[in-house]
Amino acid sequence: MQNIESGKTLKDLQKFPDKFTFKIMGDNTNKFAADVRKIFDNKEDVIFSDNVSRTGKYISISATLEVYSYDELESLYIAISKVEGLKFHV
Repeated sequence: MQNIESGKTLKDLQKFPDKFTFKIMGDNTNKFAADVRKIFDNKEDVIFSDNVSRTGKYISISATLEVYSYDELESLYIAISKVEGLKFHV
């Protein structure tokens, strides 16, 4: 990800450690929720919140935690992108 005006990337601009909230949306299944939570198993002080869609078909899971490096941030995003049933994440 690159800032067009300055030529700097998130890696250049972001200071660590910093608190991040990951928003992960996908199929409302026990497996999806468990797989998302498993990504954060070895992290300390993760705060989770869930929200199920009106139809009950989808779930949004937010995970807020302290991230200590760009490499850690990138590895979390990569792991999230591989979860079966994932529809969207930010």
